[in-house]
Amino acid sequence: MASHLYCYRGVVPPSTDHDARRRAIAHAVWATVSEHGIEGTTMRRVAAAGSISVGRIQHYFPSREEMLRFSCRAMVDLAATTSAPAGDASSAPTGSAAELGGSWDQVRTLLGRSFDQSTPFRLGARVWAAFVAHSVVDAHIADVVVQAQTGLEDEVARLLGHAGHDPEGARHLVALADGLALRTLTGALTTDEAVRELDLALARA
Repeated sequence: MASHLYCYRGVVPPSTDHDARRRAIAHAVWATVSEHGIEGTTMRRVAAAGSISVGRIQHYFPSREEMLRFSCRAMVDLAATTSAPAGDASSAPTGSAAELGGSWDQVRTLLGRSFDQSTPFRLGARVWAAFVAHSVVDAHIADVVVQAQTGLEDEVARLLGHAGHDPEGARHLVALADGLALRTLTGALTTDEAVRELDLALARA
């Protein structure tokens, strides 16, 4: 999935209003999913992770499914508001070498961040992978996952176009990055190996 979704630092924000309390619960859900997976994420465990009562969770989310769906959406929304922008190609003259090279580097950086093995990214990747797997049996979460994937494809296509490459290659590159990210998460590939595979694909784009 989109690399910018992966960075999760495990910090539960203070609860000062209803929206903040829902977000605090979402953070506790992420911490629980990271440790126990979706199947092991119960309201009781989420309550313990967030130092809140089960009753407080049920006040905002009558069911476990609603809690999980909100938390998945919150992860995507947080990424949209906190991740660094890929860059504004319009800052360089259209078609200039600076713009073309910058856009191409941004594609590599955007997709390559999926392989980051630092603790915040690894925890976030585990949570996102669990949501993606759960989307097979939950249509609501599937909608969120598809929207996030489509958004990343659109951004990569935009950057490819600015770099003078075929935007139609975006879907292939995103799918490849997703697969490589999963393999680095399981230990089947090192970060360096994943980056090499991505560079090979980019060289053919």
